[in-house]
Amino acid sequence: MDSLQFHRLHKLHRLTGRLPVNEKYCAIIRFFEDFFDGLIIEVDLDEHPTDLVYHKNGTRYMRQCSQNGRLWCIYDGYWAFFENEIGLNYADTQDVVQTMMSVHTKRNVETPCRQTWSTI
Repeated sequence: MDSLQFHRLHKLHRLTGRLPVNEKYCAIIRFFEDFFDGLIIEVDLDEHPTDLVYHKNGTRYMRQCSQNGRLWCIYDGYWAFFENEIGLNYADTQDVVQTMMSVHTKRNVETPCRQTWSTI
C-alpha cells in the first residue's frame, strides 16, 4: 500500500460509510480508532508551554509545535507501525498520518516527522 491507494480507499470509505475490503487500510483505521480512544491532548506548561502534547497511558506519542504546526511523532509504538506493519515509506507515512490526524483532531497538521528517541 502507498499513500495514493490509502487516499482512494479513504475517500471511498467516507463516501459509502463502509470499510473497503483491504487488510492494510482496515489495520490503519483500527490503529487510529484505538489510538484516539483515551488519548489526552494538552499543553505541557513545564516543558513545551506553547505546544500541544498527545499522550495516553503515561506515554507521549506526539508533540505539535504551535508556531509552525509541525507534528513530531514517537517512533516506537507509533511511527514504527506504519513502516513495519503496513510497509509505508517515510513520505507515505507522513501523508497518511497528516491526513488522519487532521480528520480526527479537526486541526491543521503540517508535515509529521518521526522522532528516533523514545520521548517527545
